Amino acid sequence: MADIRTGRTRVVPRCIDSELAEARSDWHALGEHDPMWAVLSRPGTKGGKWEPSEFLATGVAEVAALRDWARSIDLDLGDGPALDFGCGLGRITQPLATHHARVLGVDVSASMLAGAHGLLCYADRPERVEFMSNQEAGLEQFGSATFDLVHCDLVLQHLPVRLAELYMVEMLRILRPGGVLHLGVPDARTSFVSRMQWILPTWLDRWIQQHILRFPAPMRMTMFSTDRVGAIAGAARARVVAVATDSSGVHWRHRRYLIVAGEGV
Repeated sequence: MADIRTGRTRVVPRCIDSELAEARSDWHALGEHDPMWAVLSRPGTKGGKWEPSEFLATGVAEVAALRDWARSIDLDLGDGPALDFGCGLGRITQPLATHHARVLGVDVSASMLAGAHGLLCYADRPERVEFMSNQEAGLEQFGSATFDLVHCDLVLQHLPVRLAELYMVEMLRILRPGGVLHLGVPDARTSFVSRMQWILPTWLDRWIQQHILRFPAPMRMTMFSTDRVGAIAGAARARVVAVATDSSGVHWRHRRYLIVAGEGV
């Protein structure tokens, strides 16, 4: 298959570069100290208590649910190249490779990518999987209209708004016309704890997470309204075709979107 990387570069504001550097540092620390819990923070899993096979099984179930959802609305996810943005340990990257000829998992964290390579021994189709570092505030290394599917769930919430929205636009750019972005982001705070996090200054929230909650590094939580997601999609000539609410979270309401590229008004 032809190389889908372009090597393009562009200048981004220094403030966005500094935000990306902070995210890189935080997630490198999380990937070194408690990677599975950082990726999927379920009760009883903090402190290295995830079993790798059980952790990866959650990804298999989520990909199956995604495909069932798409099938229920007659949406074709394709079988060509797929991108797992913010892949972490490859929890979703691996099962996507059962359905796509090539799957690229990209992440900003070197420690997470090292862990992803270590878990490839569990994959059914490891020859279809490639993990790559993305250190840019964008996806310039990938050409436009390249992928059938881009998956991004439980990722953008950990970035500042302007950086997250920049990535959202880039994910839509690299989709072929008719390609699908599966996006999952929280849109509301549903507990006292999460509302307090919103009120607190960022520096204090980070201090509490590290020194009181004993997180290896802070985890930012950013909300995205359904209207805002729709507006970004429309500006990129894409269209939200389905929205689902995941009520499994304690502190945030999580919403998932199926967005089709090249169908905006």
